Amino acid sequence: MSKIIIGLGTGRSGTQSLANLLNIPHQGRIYNWHGKDKIDFEFLEQYGGDVGNYYLNYVEEINERFGKENVFFVCVFRDRKSTTDSFKKILRESGVNPFAKKFLPKIAGKDLPEQIDNYYDDYYKISKSYEEKLSNFKIFSLEELNSPTRIKWFVGPWKYNVPIEIKSYCQIFS
Repeated sequence: MSKIIIGLGTGRSGTQSLANLLNIPHQGRIYNWHGKDKIDFEFLEQYGGDVGNYYLNYVEEINERFGKENVFFVCVFRDRKSTTDSFKKILRESGVNPFAKKFLPKIAGKDLPEQIDNYYDDYYKISKSYEEKLSNFKIFSLEELNSPTRIKWFVGPWKYNVPIEIKSYCQIFS
């Protein structure tokens, strides 16, 4: 079995850049944030993985299916202020539609800006707990996508044993 790489991050954190770097889909399949959807394991096998914020709720299920030795969770983070400001700007400009509500968590907070801040905090709190207990789960900064040596060493050769081509895909978000 080829390795499966699951990219994670809150969104607005560099997940598209991570998908480009690893040459795997970005939201090739979209799942309900609340962990109620059936994961398309065949899709993950066919494409060598996927990137999406919602996979954080499926870590244990994916590990069970593929085995910890065959799947790697690469979580990217960007500083809190830049990430949450970017989310707030997008939601201000486009509004929150019913489609987005299905795929984003229900987070406590008096208003949308506070909910976005809490979402960021909760997401990386959960991510850090996985990183502490799982050897196949690592968190990397957005800046590390520009010089991804640590990421390459973590995932190693993958998908038909072809080493990852080192590229620089760090994007600057407004």
